[in-house]
Amino acid sequence: MRTHLLFSTFILVLLTAFVFFKNEKGAVINYGKKTDSPFYLGGIQVNEVNLDNWVQTLNRVGMNTVEVTVYINQGNWDGDNTWWSENEKWVIEEIRAAKKEGLNVVLILRTSLHDAYPRNKFLWHGMILPKSNALIRNWFFNYKKFALKWAEICQQEGVEIMSIGSEMNAMTATRPIENMPPLYQYFNSFEKQKKQEDRALKYENILRKNDLWVRGEGGYDNLQIYIADKIKAQINWANQVTFKGQSDRIGKMNARRKSIEKQWVGIISDIRKIYGGQLTYAANFDNYKEVGFWKYLDFIGINAYFKLRGPLSNNLPDNEMKNLFKNNWTNIFNEIKEFQKTNSISDKPILFTELGYVRAADSTLEPWQGFGFSIVGSGMSERIILWKDHPLKPIERTLAVEALNEAVKANDFDLAGILYWKLTTHPKQLDVEPFALHISEKPTDGLQNALVGFCEK
Repeated sequence: MRTHLLFSTFILVLLTAFVFFKNEKGAVINYGKKTDSPFYLGGIQVNEVNLDNWVQTLNRVGMNTVEVTVYINQGNWDGDNTWWSENEKWVIEEIRAAKKEGLNVVLILRTSLHDAYPRNKFLWHGMILPKSNALIRNWFFNYKKFALKWAEICQQEGVEIMSIGSEMNAMTATRPIENMPPLYQYFNSFEKQKKQEDRALKYENILRKNDLWVRGEGGYDNLQIYIADKIKAQINWANQVTFKGQSDRIGKMNARRKSIEKQWVGIISDIRKIYGGQLTYAANFDNYKEVGFWKYLDFIGINAYFKLRGPLSNNLPDNEMKNLFKNNWTNIFNEIKEFQKTNSISDKPILFTELGYVRAADSTLEPWQGFGFSIVGSGMSERIILWKDHPLKPIERTLAVEALNEAVKANDFDLAGILYWKLTTHPKQLDVEPFALHISEKPTDGLQNALVGFCEK
């Protein structure tokens, strides 16, 4: 059997020019990047019942990649209590449907901060950070088991790319620091937070309970209590993770960062022993510069919710809006290139592990938003956006993606793919999912053509 496997591997090398890895069990087939690697274009689906219809539609409209995701659940944000489902039959079925259709597959590991735990209120998975070194070690012990389980499945099913995590901001900020990072300074300051949050008080008469919705809590009836609870939760988080009241806070934070990076490098190394595809990590757009282990991965993965304009430009003509977006995308990529150059990782292509916009107007102001409310601008230009009721303007997100394509091609930026958040073959999903793009052989949204344009020469 071993001889047969090695012979098959040899034949595959000749056929595909892949790089192969070996472990003690035999040859590990690399399903990753080829010399003629495609532009990975696709995304994650929303409640598709018929997987064959989903992957066939994706293929027919000119996309080539299915993103699937699996979750590990987290109890209290600062603990090591994690668990996951051992039976993810649906995920494997989707992978197989995609491979049968000749599509690429990207599998992304994600962490869900469980909203049944009261101490998690107002926090999100990017703030997970176990309290002690012992808890951190045990957290990674469990996470490694989760990651290796899916690495083995990815190998068996021929998955091209695996992401070892997504948006774990606090748990992947491993580069050493000299001063307290601005975001940590903000969360440590009651005064700064209160000044920011109190801006909502002047809109108290139009904010409703569903605008003040919090996971695990529901909607707040009182805006002032909502603000007070939010600030309290964020200050408690910041005080703990920055060693408030202790000596040598920066030194302690750097020691923890160094220890955490070692854990990630170990996971990557162990995955590569059993999985021959390519690896990435899906960093949040405002966090990719803090990740210190890019050199061990194949792509720099970014969830690309970059702000593309300011609040005063909402009435620009479409051509001027598009030019503004193109200039800002160019600046964003130049900043990424400078980061790559400074850290000797210019050989790593960029993969947008998430890109998405709501269909509403102002979607490019705060692309990560689609629920609740936002207060944008300042002074006389300040205004509130109630996302649920905001007027539709789908052309804005179309222009953003068209501008991205033009910026990438004009400057030869090394963008390897886009995974859109989220895709559906059912128009009715647009009523419940503000980020969704309906894809069809007869396009109903210009954004579909804008995305497919990335695969056109």
